Amino acid sequence: MISITLLNAPSVSAETLAVQAPFASSLESHIRHYNRASAALATSGTPENKAFAELSEKGIETFIDLRNKEDLVTAARTEVNHTGKTYHNIPVFSDEGIKPGQLKAFAETYENATGPILLFCRSGNRVGALWAAYRISKGIDPEQAIQEGRTAGMKPYLETHIRETYLSK
Repeated sequence: MISITLLNAPSVSAETLAVQAPFASSLESHIRHYNRASAALATSGTPENKAFAELSEKGIETFIDLRNKEDLVTAARTEVNHTGKTYHNIPVFSDEGIKPGQLKAFAETYENATGPILLFCRSGNRVGALWAAYRISKGIDPEQAIQEGRTAGMKPYLETHIRETYLSK
């Protein structure tokens, strides 16, 4: 089992959260590649529709969707809106990698969240890449950030992009 310690965590932390992101073992819904990265953050592939309600009931306050297909985004937004929680869409295209504007939008959303977050895309690949880029941007050891990205689902071709874009400066 891999254990990840998140160093220099932003404002959302276990100490400030009354409710924390649930562990996978506490969920009944199927959520592809679900990973509780910290008390403040869970990552995954696309949750099935009923999972949004369950995740909301178990403490997730903010949902950040990296998918870009409008019908999927609309359906997720509708499901989250029914729960009364917060939904953000930051469209990321796998073949384009993580752009600085997407990283900035994520950082602002993540750092201003008031409770646990679910960061998701279709498979976890874009989630892992964005998380690795974010962690690198915060000064975390690049290899640790890359490992965290892999744990969240980042595939080798996006890892290459992250290394070329965020480590070769």
